[in-house]
Amino acid sequence: MTSNTIKIRWRKFKTAMVVTLITLLIWYAADMNVSETTPFSIQIRLTSADPDRYAGLVTEGPYEQTITVDLKGRRRRLRDFRDLLEKTGVVTIEIDRSQPTSVEPQELSTIDDVLPRMKELQESWLNIDNATPKTLKARIDEIETRVLPIKEDFGNLEVSAPHLSHQNITVRMPRFAWAMLGDEPVVLDNAEGIIRDAVARADGDSFEEDVPLTMGLMNDLKLDADMVEFQPSEVRVTGRIRATRVTKSKGPIQIKWYIPNEVQKEYVVETEQELRMNIDVKGPENRIEQLNAADIRGWVEVFAGDVDDPGPGKEITRKVEFRLPTEFSDCIPVLEPHPEIRFRLEPSTGNSTTSSQG
Repeated sequence: MTSNTIKIRWRKFKTAMVVTLITLLIWYAADMNVSETTPFSIQIRLTSADPDRYAGLVTEGPYEQTITVDLKGRRRRLRDFRDLLEKTGVVTIEIDRSQPTSVEPQELSTIDDVLPRMKELQESWLNIDNATPKTLKARIDEIETRVLPIKEDFGNLEVSAPHLSHQNITVRMPRFAWAMLGDEPVVLDNAEGIIRDAVARADGDSFEEDVPLTMGLMNDLKLDADMVEFQPSEVRVTGRIRATRVTKSKGPIQIKWYIPNEVQKEYVVETEQELRMNIDVKGPENRIEQLNAADIRGWVEVFAGDVDDPGPGKEITRKVEFRLPTEFSDCIPVLEPHPEIRFRLEPSTGNSTTSSQG
């Protein structure tokens, strides 16, 4: 076969490849422009375009609903719309002033009232063929502003000379929420827990903390927190807790080991020390009495690096860590000096057990 013949065949091959590629591109472009109908599942929520109005779906929180929409259009645009939905997640649809307000829930047509306001759909050049459900229940209402007093509520704490940065607060809510809540005083939200945390951090009786606000019936009526706006949203509370702080011994506390799996496969932990000990805990006297030693966690952590440094058979000294139950954040362990455990990592003999596993 001559070189000239090879060149001729190569040119024919390249020509055939180009023709094939162009044909495929034409077919792909034509396919992308074929019109078809595709169902989409869309998670939506409503909001108001006007700050003086409220708009939201009537559902259990978080006030979102899934609708199924059959959209018709070119495959390329349907594909782009699906990609957009995957990136967006929940779609927020703004309700403007063209929709009337009411203190009662109202039915909105999914196709006529809701989907035409969906910005993502407006820009997709797709047509709505069908939607399920046909209607959505929503609240669209005017927002009213009132001034309410703040009610002090410190739970089980006895607070001496409390001072609030505000005695009254501005509250903005839709009219239907006012109808349910009335002029109920605003209360300090979780003030007891916040104050206990502040006192525990300061290791004293005085506190000065910012406390958020709520209205007592909001949770009972399952009102979305977004329906109610406090201005300001929190108040600064100062005072002193009437409680004597004491230090008492609690125990015995069982000390456990935290050992990485890769260490446990080849080594056991050996120690001659007792893995039960008492510690001092400081806090309000009534709270210390309620604290059960069995609920205090104590542990020693073994590191994977201990196998190399200091290595098997070598003595390791490590502090014992302690943690109180979360509801006793106003109490703290007093670790002076900090308890320590001495131990060794010994090669495992297979079936042997060690008292050090706690």
